[in-house]
Parts: sequence; structure tokens; C-alpha cells
Amino acid sequence: MIKSNYQLHIKDTGSVEFQVSNLTKRINLLTVHLQNYKKDFSSRSGLLKLIGQRKRLLNYLYKVDVERFSLLLTRLNIRNPIPNSNFINAPIQVYILPFLKRNFNALEKNMSDKG
Repeated sequence: MIKSNYQLHIKDTGSVEFQVSNLTKRINLLTVHLQNYKKDFSSRSGLLKLIGQRKRLLNYLYKVDVERFSLLLTRLNIRNPIPNSNFINAPIQVYILPFLKRNFNALEKNMSDKG
């Protein structure tokens, strides 16, 4: 059994934090390996699969709990702050509220110009 700081309890292997931490360890190991062996294309494809799996898990965590997501990113030192750049799976506050605020301000301005 792998001991990790990201386990929620002793037998925890399924929590998102634990899975992402293990994937990050494997990604870092494969990255170092590929720096030494640039033509190892099978390892490169495995690395891309691991990155995709980690991205999906981070996307899920972002939808469920943004605080846990941001804490995990800082602890693991992962660069990409938002897993899905087009905000399809983001909470509604992220992409709807700025749009509504912008339109409300424009509507308010038009009402004041007419009145």
C-alpha cells in the first residue's frame, strides 16, 4: 500500500486528492524519463493518457468543490489553474454572473438615456 499525505484515512485509495497525487508522481517520473529518452514514444503516449486522466479528475473536483481544488493545486504545484479552459463544466458563478452584470449595466445605461 502506498502511503501518501493526501489520503483521507488509512485505507483511502479512491479519493480524488489521492488519485491526483499518485498521477502527479507518475507524470513527474515519466517526464524525467522522457527528458533522457526522447524517442520513447510508447512512454510518451502513456504520459499523455495520465495527463488526460488527471485533467478529468481535476475537472470533477473543480465542479464539486472549488476550495479543495485550489488547495490541491497549491499543494501539488500544478501549473494549470483551471482544468477546462472554456468553462463548460465550471460552476455557474464563474461564467454566467459576469455576463449578467455586463448586460445589466448596459440595460441600466439605456434606461437612463431614454428616461
